[in-house]
Amino acid sequence: MARLERFGTGGVCDRRLYFMELADIASLPSDLSLEGRHFACAILLDGAANDVEAIGRFVVSLLEQGLVYACTWGPGCERVHDIIDEEVVGGGPDVPRFPFETMTTWHADESLDDALWFWLSNTFPDDKFFDSCTSSLVLSIGNAEWSARAREAVTDPTGFCRRVLEAES
Repeated sequence: MARLERFGTGGVCDRRLYFMELADIASLPSDLSLEGRHFACAILLDGAANDVEAIGRFVVSLLEQGLVYACTWGPGCERVHDIIDEEVVGGGPDVPRFPFETMTTWHADESLDDALWFWLSNTFPDDKFFDSCTSSLVLSIGNAEWSARAREAVTDPTGFCRRVLEAES
């Protein structure tokens, strides 16, 4: 069973930070029990290794639980990003299935550290959700190495961001 780990408040967005490692996307709990109504999420997933329907079910569960900003990273992350957008739009722009203002980004050409830095520093949701988006979650799926890096980011977000920026300069 996946276990939600809660860390302090951090990142530029100053939200409660959470981490969860999943064996696969089917392991996502139907109740994440995050604080607050909405959340931003870094999804570390091999999107190329999962079929569209399974990713769709995974994404719908996240959206139903309050996802309003998704950063995708890993092989096939563009595909995961597109599936999120498709689920949001649902019946079209006039009848979106989920809040049309849900933000999504993909980070295919970036390192994991850069994608996590973005998640900690730039996931400001649409104004509609700004006050209710009080949590940020990293979901690391199926890769222990990714999980270790993500856990480091949520354990010490200030130090992690400083190290990423220093490495870039």
